Amino acid sequence: MNSDARFYIKTLGFVVLFAAIIGYGLFTSRFLIEGPIVTIDSPKNGTTETSPLVEIDGTAQNITYITLDDRQIYIDATGHFSEKLLLQPGYSIIKVYAKDRFGRSVTKQLGLVYLSSSVPSTITNTGATTAATATASQEATSSGTTTRP
Repeated sequence: MNSDARFYIKTLGFVVLFAAIIGYGLFTSRFLIEGPIVTIDSPKNGTTETSPLVEIDGTAQNITYITLDDRQIYIDATGHFSEKLLLQPGYSIIKVYAKDRFGRSVTKQLGLVYLSSSVPSTITNTGATTAATATASQEATSSGTTTRP
């Protein structure tokens, strides 16, 4: 009976050791299973900016290649990236694309609004201005000269 108990204890020990090795392997391979992960920390999506220069900060994990608006960028050892962009007045969409060594990819988009103080917020057009422009062009073409207003 003593030898049967030793056999069961050894078998149980091997099963527990095997389960621990399999569990650890699955735990460490979760990064391979998840694929690339990209997080944009700042600015937040839909933010209105008052300065044309904006700094895009974020983190990326499990990647081999990353681009910001189709331009390759680089991450540090902790996976952090920080890039500066110049915005055009109005609505801009910024795209971050990353892929891993297995070809899986992820794309994140960030929409920002840049309000420039030099761009008027509304443009009004009165009927009188349109009528005056139309009359001036008709007079110029009837006299035989072509001028552009």
